[in-house]
Amino acid sequence: MTTQQPGHYPDGTYAAAPYGEPYAGAPAADPYAAAPVAPYAGEQYAGAPYGGAPYAGAPGAPASPFGMGPGSFVFTPRVGAFVGTYLLAILIIVFTFGILTPYAVVLLERYKAKSSTIDGRQLVFVGSAAELFGKWIWWLFLTVITFGIYSFWWYPKMFQWTWQNLRFAS
Repeated sequence: MTTQQPGHYPDGTYAAAPYGEPYAGAPAADPYAAAPVAPYAGEQYAGAPYGGAPYAGAPGAPASPFGMGPGSFVFTPRVGAFVGTYLLAILIIVFTFGILTPYAVVLLERYKAKSSTIDGRQLVFVGSAAELFGKWIWWLFLTVITFGIYSFWWYPKMFQWTWQNLRFAS
């Protein structure tokens, strides 16, 4: 008598056994049966992600080969504007010796928001360089007086500020 190991069986069932022991209730193995094929990452499944009708995508958003459901995020940059914006930000940082880094950050965040949609809705970045400059000085002060320890909080605070200033365009 042969015992079937845990896993996918030709009849479509799945059984697991602790510590690799044979599963007692498993169907008899057919050595000539084709093994079930696992779907690859891009394969779409029948049915909707959350029940109901299948998700058709946001109006104006490109169709996703991965079957993205509600909340799909699309970033569509234009290469020329992308490179130009990043070069301008780098020049601002270099020529002001880092003093206007908050202005460069706001410039980049506005471009990224302008090139992004969620469910087909355009994003807009509403943060100001003056507001970030004040926070930047405070975070720099805290980093200096804590001998660099606050720098571990600086990036999460920056990330939080960025997300708090993202809105959907009317």
